[in-house]
Amino acid sequence: MVRITIDLDDRRWWKVLWVVFKGCVLLRRFPDEIRASATGRGYHIIWRNLDIDRMQMFRYRRLIGDDKNRIKLDMMCEKKITQVLFRKKIVKYMKKR
Repeated sequence: MVRITIDLDDRRWWKVLWVVFKGCVLLRRFPDEIRASATGRGYHIIWRNLDIDRMQMFRYRRLIGDDKNRIKLDMMCEKKITQVLFRKKIVKYMKKR
């Protein structure tokens, strides 16, 4: 069983509804979870226990509206855990001298 996670960096209500609608149409069910992202800049939308293969998962993520760079990284790295969504992030910036 596979899950699909969408990392939507947009807080506009119509954009969130559009992504949820596309997912509902393609996957034929409502998401298992919709939550605000840790950064507060968007939402995480998650469908769990889908009877699809890995390539279908990437295709659906692209069609539903997941971040293209996130999909590309997940496709390139077969050994790392894919579709990671953080509940809390600590970001450190380095200053150029």
